[in-house]
Amino acid sequence: MSAAALMSSDPSALVERLVGATAEPAKVSAAARSLGERSIGPMATTVEEFLPVAAEVELEDVELGRIADVFACDSDAEPLTIASSAHSPDALMISVDAAAVSLLTSLLFGGSPLVGVSPINRPLSQVEAGICALFIQRIAEALNGAGTRAMHVRFPIAQPISGDERRKQAFRDGPSATLVYRLSTPGGEGRVRVTMPQRIVLAPRGDDAKAGVGNEWQARFGGEVMRSMVTLKATVPLGRMTLGDIAALQPGQVIEMSAEAPGETRLAAKDKTLFVCEFGKLGQNYTVRIKEPFNAEAELMNGLLAGGR
Repeated sequence: MSAAALMSSDPSALVERLVGATAEPAKVSAAARSLGERSIGPMATTVEEFLPVAAEVELEDVELGRIADVFACDSDAEPLTIASSAHSPDALMISVDAAAVSLLTSLLFGGSPLVGVSPINRPLSQVEAGICALFIQRIAEALNGAGTRAMHVRFPIAQPISGDERRKQAFRDGPSATLVYRLSTPGGEGRVRVTMPQRIVLAPRGDDAKAGVGNEWQARFGGEVMRSMVTLKATVPLGRMTLGDIAALQPGQVIEMSAEAPGETRLAAKDKTLFVCEFGKLGQNYTVRIKEPFNAEAELMNGLLAGGR
């Protein structure tokens, strides 16, 4: 991306690019697919219990995009539910396409699984919206999981929104990953889309969390800290003076270092002493040679001993 393009980008997208939130699409895709494949079993069980006839569920695709894409929906017949969790207000965004709405409604009202149905192309009726709300609730329960891998979704989840309400919904944009599930019978098919922020997809759960996989981000930011610049200060002890002598000092006055002046200097950064060093000169340049790490306890003891003499 050119510098001009970066400067004209949305600030949040620029920050994501700089800190690497979307810099590893292969890793995000792999994590999302792993999550999707683990959920196939619970999803299939949920669909089997929800519908009066057999239907197949498969993970059709994993798509990377942005959360804004979820709300840019032209159809008025595709309900969306935003489910929050203990870690995020938008942990799961579950939507059902118009074909899936028609399929669910037909099967629940006695339609034959061998006969195809046309996708709805109008706003949902109250009955259709209610069916979708129940179905999405069950899907969220299946995806939430249990035990150490649970996503900690807050139930009951919100009611679905569609049409203008979906398009006008306020949201927090950011990089996302979408699991596309295909729900099919011999007569037709529809799709359920589950979108998550990439930070949720990459969050360690279960054995991964115990193994410290989440430390990768700590290591990344730790590296940034180690590359940050700080100012070093070397303080040279000049000797001892009375308070009267110090009070008499004037601008321009030269203070000589006696031959008995300590040759040690303290190297410090951000007001924290780091090393005890030796002050010297190499050619025309003054030098500070590291002697040993600064020991605050030893310094305290030396000060106490000196004061007691």
